[in-house]
Amino acid sequence: MKLPMLNIKIVNGTVVDGTGKKAYSADIGIADDRIAVIGDLKHVASRITLDAAGKIVAPGFIDMHTHSDLSMLLDDTADSMLRNGVTTNLCGNCGEGIVPISAEYQDVMVQYMRSGVIPGNYPDGYEYPWSTFQEYHDYIRRNPPLINMASLVAHGPIRMSVMGMGKGAADERQLDHMRALVREGMEAGAFGLSTGLAYSPGDLVDQREILE
Repeated sequence: MKLPMLNIKIVNGTVVDGTGKKAYSADIGIADDRIAVIGDLKHVASRITLDAAGKIVAPGFIDMHTHSDLSMLLDDTADSMLRNGVTTNLCGNCGEGIVPISAEYQDVMVQYMRSGVIPGNYPDGYEYPWSTFQEYHDYIRRNPPLINMASLVAHGPIRMSVMGMGKGAADERQLDHMRALVREGMEAGAFGLSTGLAYSPGDLVDQREILE
C-alpha cells in the first residue's frame, strides 16, 4: 500500500484509541488534517515528527456540556480546552443559548445573556452578527476556532424569540412559530434540542410546549 506524504508523524507513543481495546504501541501518521495510518512508521517520511515516548496518544475528547457558545468565538485559540485534550465542544446546553435572536425581542435576549444566566463572557457593546441558526453556523464556519464546535437548539432563546420573558402558556400561533424556529435550527445543523426547566424562561413553560 502506497502511503500519502505525511504532514505529522507521532512515534513511540502508547495508543489508547477509544474503541475499548487495550493500549498498544504504535506510530500515527497524519496527512492533511486526518489520521491516515497507524502502525510502524519508522521508515515513512513526514514533514514533522513528534516523539511521544512515555506518553499516551488518544483521540481528542468531546466535551458534551459546555456554555462556550460565544466565548469560543471571542477567544478562538480555545487554549484551555486544547490543554485538556478537548477537540470538540457541544454548546447550547441546559436550554440556554445565544441564537435565535429575533428583532422584536433582541433587547430581552441581550439582557438575558449579560445577566449571568448563561455562563460566559458577554461584553458590553458586542454586536451579534447573526439572528438565525443558519447565520450563526455560517459565522462559525467563516471564523472557526481552533477546535470543533457543535450546537444544540436551546429552548430558552426559542421561547424568548417568540414571547420574550412573558409568562403563561404559549398559544397555537406562538407554538407554530417556536416549532418553525426549532426546525430551522435542526436543518441548519444542530444536533438536538436542550431544555432547562429549572432556569428562566424554562421554568415558565407548560408540558405541552415542551412536547410540541
